[in-house]
Parts: sequence; structure tokens; C-alpha cells
Amino acid sequence: NYTYWQPCSNLFGRETDINHISMKTCSASNLKEPTMEVNIKLNRNETLVRDHIEKKSRMLDGSHELEDMPNILFIEIDSLSHSAALRHMPKTMAKLYKHRMIDSEEEGVHCPSGFCAAMFNKTSVIGQSSIPNQLAALSGCSDIKRADLQSYKRKPIQSNSPTTKCPRSDLENPWLFDIVEKLGYVTFLGEEFCYKGSPYVIQDNHFVVNPHYNLNEIFCPLSDALANQQGNTDDPLVFVEHGTSKDPNPCVDGRSRQEFAFEYIRNIWNAYPDTPKFAYLNSLSGHDYSLDRAYQPLGAEDYDDYLSEFLEEMLRRPDAQNTFIVLRSDHGLQGGPSPIDFSFQVEHMNPFNNLIVPSGYSGLSLDALFVNQNKLVTGYDLYSTLRAVIAPRTKDIGPLREMDRGGQKQSGIPEFAFNLLDSKVPKYRTCSSAKIQNKFCPCIENRIDLMPHFYIGHSKEQKEFLWPSSKFKYNPNNAMLITEYVPGKSRANKRNENLSSQYSGSIPNSKQVDKAFQKGIFQPLWHEIDTITASYNGSKISGGIFLYPRQTILIANLILELVKLKELLKELPKQRPKKRPKKGMKTRGRSYSEKVVTVCETGFGAGHSAALFLSLSPNVNVITFDKFDRPYQIPIALKLKKKFPNRFRIVQGDSCETLPEYLNLKCDFLHGSSLCATDNIDLVKKSQCNTILTSTAMNSLTDGAVYFGGKKAQWQQLVEDDCIDNIACFKEEAQTLDKAYVFATKDDIISHEFCFARVNGRCNNSGSTSADMICNGSDSAFLTLQNITQMYSTFSIDPPSVKKKVSNYHDIDRTAIPTDHTIFKQNNLVDDDV
Repeated sequence: NYTYWQPCSNLFGRETDINHISMKTCSASNLKEPTMEVNIKLNRNETLVRDHIEKKSRMLDGSHELEDMPNILFIEIDSLSHSAALRHMPKTMAKLYKHRMIDSEEEGVHCPSGFCAAMFNKTSVIGQSSIPNQLAALSGCSDIKRADLQSYKRKPIQSNSPTTKCPRSDLENPWLFDIVEKLGYVTFLGEEFCYKGSPYVIQDNHFVVNPHYNLNEIFCPLSDALANQQGNTDDPLVFVEHGTSKDPNPCVDGRSRQEFAFEYIRNIWNAYPDTPKFAYLNSLSGHDYSLDRAYQPLGAEDYDDYLSEFLEEMLRRPDAQNTFIVLRSDHGLQGGPSPIDFSFQVEHMNPFNNLIVPSGYSGLSLDALFVNQNKLVTGYDLYSTLRAVIAPRTKDIGPLREMDRGGQKQSGIPEFAFNLLDSKVPKYRTCSSAKIQNKFCPCIENRIDLMPHFYIGHSKEQKEFLWPSSKFKYNPNNAMLITEYVPGKSRANKRNENLSSQYSGSIPNSKQVDKAFQKGIFQPLWHEIDTITASYNGSKISGGIFLYPRQTILIANLILELVKLKELLKELPKQRPKKRPKKGMKTRGRSYSEKVVTVCETGFGAGHSAALFLSLSPNVNVITFDKFDRPYQIPIALKLKKKFPNRFRIVQGDSCETLPEYLNLKCDFLHGSSLCATDNIDLVKKSQCNTILTSTAMNSLTDGAVYFGGKKAQWQQLVEDDCIDNIACFKEEAQTLDKAYVFATKDDIISHEFCFARVNGRCNNSGSTSADMICNGSDSAFLTLQNITQMYSTFSIDPPSVKKKVSNYHDIDRTAIPTDHTIFKQNNLVDDDV
């Protein structure tokens, strides 16, 4: 038996010759294993060169000269997160760092090496697997029917996928291979396996692809030979494994399979020095999903050797200054046992993503590319960038618009994507504006939890896996934002300095209310919110509490009095329970041990109401339920979280769905202001006795949705079911709008009527109607509601009459109105001079 490799030429075997590739497969009785020889010798095809020259000449009328079209080398590593690259690919990272962009006071942003390596460390996936992420980067298209992609109406030509849709376009196909072929590029497509018949690739499933050179020319004969060796001739070639845990033989002909792709690309670059080239390679170096989790990092570390050497070679070539290199992954680790680890779950959403750009490229803004490294970007942005790079450019007038007639909307480039080379991605870009679905969004502010619900525990050896998938069923509605549980963060709430609950002064009039509103401590924060919303051109806001001075001041005083009440009760030990209630025992109303007033609201809008609540006192916390589907909402929510740490929590999603599923909702004040037809009812059913309820943005108390306008009106249902009582209603002064909103236009005259009520605990969804859950009229929160609402009796109106299904409800007793109320200064709503 031979213990060394023996050339095939000395042995009997079979030979395959496909164009520029020859392969010999050898076997002999004196060899332990069959041996193979693979030789790549690529000759220049002059037809391709002439085709490029003809297509280039048709682009111009002779009056302008075109710049040389750049080469595109697109290397994708499946599956590799940004963090995994830092851990397992040190040599490649060193090459990128060598050509990094530098920002100095003397020279500004510059690229000392002549190449600008941009490392996008906040890249997000837009889908679970390779296909949606590759579709985004190579075509700008999507294979998922989504409501937020309304402009995606066009089905690609000859696509075999019924779900793939692309933006409206004058192009037959926005597929990069089609576009560069029409420009006369020499094209190469590389997959490190025989992908014929594979459902896991874009080519031939979502787009028909006919590249000039294809790595299948190596890997299909190689897989056929391996199948014969292994005795698996009945299996499709796509399932033949080599260099994996099932067949741990990484070498063929003394080389790794990754070396074949690099050798192939090197041959193409050598054969066509004067013709633009587009090469796409998808490497499977980190895609081993076997139970032995060592295979994934070892695959990446092995690839690091070959890739770093190949990058150094390509950057030393004479044509390097006209070559753009994309070095990225479609997603992080998602298979095998690794996703059991939470860090891998997070890493899945943050793939490796880099660009190496010649510093002399005429379409490059160094400042834009530098700052975009720390912005939220996706494959859609990469597609937009590559479309700009391959667009023909003249030496005197810049890029031609031959490929983009009709503007960006007709070019096939997603209108929400950015050219990373010359456009700065907005600082406050959100997953919603970047068209990243919530379940794939890497921003913790956008999610209930970062844990994905797919591929947990998945591996190729399913039968050997000891963890059944049923153990990993996950309901995101039962989880809280991850930031609420970060170690070291605690709810250290400062005590309010002004705790006096005494009133003095007279009943406020309309002028006093307006002045208190205009000079309120919340106004500077509202101004900052307005500045953020104004930065999103074309984004209207629906309105909000800022349009209603009387309700704003009433709410502010009610919440401040609740804060004082809690502080007062905290100082009364005799009123505290002598013993802790036993586990499972219900207690009436709020626990005296609670020191914080919690406001629960539906409908975040532009954040004015949340900002109002939070600015009133450090002892006020806010939980808000909203879809957060408007571009300015997440930036504003982030601002509030930063300004009021550990006091502001968001629950993203349709409040009709998220609120009923939300656990342990303990609120002191309820603010219903969303478009959900049941939000007020759901809030009340989640609340115990002595919680105060109000709603905003209703023109009349007889509207059919919220107050008392019919059987579907929420407050009417709550009264009929005896869920609320002590209703007090008020009317705002009519005003003329100075700008347009979602539900109103400029110069419209609006009026506003609103109510407050107390939740009596009868409809708490615990199902109990015992006396322990029901309030009595002597409770302090009830008296607070009485006192504050009576102060504003000048603006009060009577609520419509509604019959209870059980008994008649009683209005607030308006006979005992206090004689002095200078509550504005008492509650620090305004400065001393007001």
C-alpha cells in the first residue's frame, strides 16, 4: 500500500475535459483511496472581448470618453458573523485593518494605503437564510410577501419562484449578472458544491443565470467522482459531501476545495486584463452544521489562510486600482448546536460585511463612507452601491443614466436603500425604514427579545440530536426588552423633593391653563421631538397631546398628585399590611410597597405624551404599546430611553395583539390613544381598582370608536359592564391647525372632548369579582381624581347617559369644591414667574 499521493498519469482511471478544466480520477488496487487530479488552464475568449467593445461603443455618441469600467470581486462567506470573523479570521482582519480609513485633524478622512477598507459593523440581515439576504444584495428583490414593500410589484423575467418580487423598473431584470452582461462584463459564478437541482440557491430558482465561467464545471464532476468513490450514485450530486464531518477529507489533488475557486478567479483576471470582470463566489467555509461544533470555527480559520493570501495577491495586481472587493457574509451562524448559545442567536443578525474601494474612485465621498461604517445597513444598501459602481461613467460629465432612465424609482434600485460610497445613512435610521422585519432586527429597542425562533437545535444529524425542538418553543410576547435585565442596571428612583399635597389658590381659568401649558417643563423636550420629526421629510404625525392644553395640564396634575400620594402612603407605616400576603393572595388596589407611578399608554405617536409623563417626576415610569412603524418613532424612543434610563419601556407591535398577551401589567394611570378598537378595554381589563383612565384625540364624546357613540364605543362598553365609574368629562377650546397631520389638514378647526374615569376592578381579567378586587369610594386615588377634576369644573361637560347592565353609575360629587388651588406652582409645572 502506498502512503503517499501518486500522480494519476501512472495509473488507470478516467479523464474529464470540460473546456478549460481537465480532471483525472484514478483508482488502483494498491491505493488506499482513489486519487484525483484537477487542472485549470483558462484561455482568453476573444469573442467576449469583442462583445464588450461593441456594447461599450453603443453607449456613447462619440462626444464623450468613458472611464474604464471597474472589476467587481464579490466574496461571500457562509455563515460568518462580524464577531466570528474577529475571533476566527485574524489574518483577513489584519489585511482589512492595514487598509482602514483614518480620520485625523490634519488630513481629515483619508486612506494612506491607496485602498479604503470600510468595515460595516452594524450590518443587519433582512431574512433568516441565505436566499433573502443574497436576493437583497444581488438584485434588490425579496422572496417574502411583505406589506412594507408596496413598490415590489414586478416578477423577474424567467423566474421559477412565484414569490420573488422586485421594485418597479424599466429593466427586464435587476439581477446584477444580467446588468453586467449587458455592459459587456466577463462573469463568473462560484459555489463550492454542485448546485444543480439545489433549492437553497438563487440561481436557476429565482433568476436564470448563464455566467461565462461557472465553478460547477469543477464541482459537479468532482461530486460525481466522489459519489462513485463513496458508493452513493443514487443520491443527487447536490447532497454529496466532502470536507465535512461526514467526510472529513478536506483535500483534493493536494489542495483545499477553496483553492480551486481562487485559482479559477486568478485565471480569469489574467486572461482578461483589458475587460471588466464580475466574479461572485459563495464559500461554504463556515457552513458545517454538524453536532461537532468545532467544524464551523475550524472551517473559518482554515479559510482565513487562503483568503488573506488571495486578498494580498489581488491588491498587488496592476489592475487593483480599478477593482472593487466585497467581502461579506449573508448571515451569522444559524445551524447545528451553536444557536443554543444566546450569543450566537444575537450574532446571526450581524453578518460580516466589508468593502475595499480604490481611493481614487471618482464617485467616492470619503466622509460618507467613513461614517457609514457605524450605521445600520443591509444587503439592499450594498446592491444600491454596486449599481452605482457599475453604472458607466464618462471622464467629463460623470455617470451615464442609460441604465437608470426615469429616476431611481424606475431603476430597480430600492428607494429606501443608500449608496454607501457617496450618501450618508441617516443617524436615526430604523429597522422599519431600512425594511428589516422585526424578528430579524438587531436593534434591541425594536424587539421584545433578541432570541430568534428558528433553527434552534437544528443540525444535519437530527436523529442524533438529544434536544427535541419542542423544548425550544418561544413566545416573544412573554419576554421583556433585554435592556431591562442587563446586570448592573437598577431602578434607583430619586424621591420627589416637593411632596406637599396641600392646595391653595383659586380655580384656574382658561388663561392660566394656557400659560401653564406654554411654559411647562415638558416644552423643551417637545421641541427636541419636533426637531427629530422634522428631519424626516414627508413623514406626517397623527397629532397628540400637544394639541390639547387642558388635557395636558389635567393629566400632569393628576400624575403629580398620584406621585405625592404614593410618597405619603410610604410614610404611613400603620397603613401598610402587617404581614406579607401569602403567595397567590389578591390584595385590594396598589401595593403600599410600590414607590413609582406607572403610566401605561397605547399609541406612542411622536412621543409627546410619553415625554410629558417622564418629565413630570423621577418617580414616573412609562410603558408604551405601538407598532413603531414610522421612521421617526424609534429615534425619539431612543432619546427618551437615554434621557430617562430604566424608566421607559416600549412594547413593539399591534397593541390589539401585544396588550392582551402582556403579562404583569401594573399601571396607575392609563392613556389610550392608538387606532386599536379595543385598547381602552384591554388596558382596563389588565388593571386593578383605583387606576385612572383617559383617552386622547377624540373630537366628540359621541364618536363611534372610543367614548360613547354606540355599541362598539369602548367607554360605553366599559360603563355598561360596570368596569369604570366616577366619569368626569371636559372640553378643549377650538383651535385652528397651523400644519397638516395624518387626520387633519392645515387651517382645519379642531375641537376636543375628553374624559377621566376610575377603574373599579370589577372587570380585571383575573376573573375575580370578590370584594378584595373592588374599590370603595373612600380610597385616596379616588379622592385625588375628585379633587383634580373638580378644580377644572369651569371646562367640564356632562358625559352621555349610558345604562349599566348591572346598576347605574354615579358621577363625581361636585358639591365639595376646594376653595384654593394654586396647583401650577405647587406641582412645579411652570417657573416661579408664571
